[in-house]
Amino acid sequence: MSGLVELSINSVVGLTTPRTMKLTRKILGHQVLVMIDCGATHNFISAELAGKLALPITHTASYGVLMGTGLSVRGGGICKGVTVSLPSIDIIDDFLPLQLGCTDVILGMKWLGSLAKMQVNWEYIDHEV
Repeated sequence: MSGLVELSINSVVGLTTPRTMKLTRKILGHQVLVMIDCGATHNFISAELAGKLALPITHTASYGVLMGTGLSVRGGGICKGVTVSLPSIDIIDDFLPLQLGCTDVILGMKWLGSLAKMQVNWEYIDHEV
């Protein structure tokens, strides 16, 4: 992989906003925090979690990761064929290892774009209490 991939500010700092969703799911039987974020270009996995689960990391050319904070960091490698178990489906996809902080896994547009055509209303309505 070469080029630049991107994470949203939500992914970087673990914010839950109306344009993200967090789920607790499993990888290899271990409970993980999964964020679905349409602001992330690719799928990411915590480098720490990848090490803990002994996931093989395939060597790649280094790539730039534009963080939602505006900073750019270098990444490298890819975890191929990782299975994330959701309630009604298993997602098998590739993930870029990166220091993620508060989130274990980010499902970004790489995965979202693979889904069948769907209609989603992401409108945010702020109701004052």
